[in-house]
Amino acid sequence: MKYHNKRFGFTLAEVLITLGVIGVLAALVIQNIVVSYQKKETVEKLKVAFTLFSGALERARSDYGDVYMTFDMYKDFYLYRKIYIDPYLTGVQPYKGKPLKVYSSNGSINTYFGYTNNDMCLPNGFCYIFKGNGGYFPDTDYEFMNYLYLIVDLNGPKKPNRAGRDIFYFAINVPFREGGTAKKLPLLSGYVYATSERTTREEMIKNCRGDTVGWSAGSMCTLLIMNDGWEIKDDYPWK
Repeated sequence: MKYHNKRFGFTLAEVLITLGVIGVLAALVIQNIVVSYQKKETVEKLKVAFTLFSGALERARSDYGDVYMTFDMYKDFYLYRKIYIDPYLTGVQPYKGKPLKVYSSNGSINTYFGYTNNDMCLPNGFCYIFKGNGGYFPDTDYEFMNYLYLIVDLNGPKKPNRAGRDIFYFAINVPFREGGTAKKLPLLSGYVYATSERTTREEMIKNCRGDTVGWSAGSMCTLLIMNDGWEIKDDYPWK
C-alpha cells in the first residue's frame, strides 16, 4: 500500500491577503483607541478650562462686588478681561506664536490668534481670546450686549484650531451696567448667543457639526458636551 504525503499550506498570495486584512483591522482598532483617548483628553482639558476661568470670575466678583460692564468696557472688551480675569490666573502671558487662523466647525474663518496683543496664554498650554458685540448710545444712556465670549484654545497654536475640537466657546453672563440685572445663569457657561434652556440637543448637534452659516458654527459644542454630562458621545460631530 502506498501512502501519498500531501502537504497543505497557503500560497504567498493568500498570506499577503490575510496580512493585509489583519493590517486594516489593526489600523481601525488603533484609530478608534486614539480617537477615544483624544475625546477623553479634550473633555478633561475643557473641564480644567471651565474651572480656571469660572474661578477667576468668581474671585473677581468677590473683590469687586460685581463684574458688570463699565462704559469703558463697551468701548474696549479686552478691558473686561484685563480687570476681571487676567489678575486671577497664574502665569498669564501674551500669545507669542505665529499668527494663526481659527476656524468654525463649518470651515469658515472664525477669528485670529496673534494679530494683536490681546490674545493671552497660560503655562498649561491654554490660549484665550475675547469676542463680543455690543454698544452704548450716549444720547439715550442705553447700552446693549449681544454676547461676550471667552474663546479657549486647549492646545495653543497646535492644530486643528477648529471649533469643537480644540477651540471652545464660553459665554460670560454679566450685568450690562452697575446695578444691572444679569440673566439667571452662572458667570461662565456654554449658553452662547441664540441658546437657552429650551435649545434642543438636535439644534446643538447641528451647530456643532457646522450646519449653520457664519463664524458662530461650532459655538454650541461646549454646551453640548456640558449638557451630555461632560462627555463626548458617539454622535458628537468629531472631525
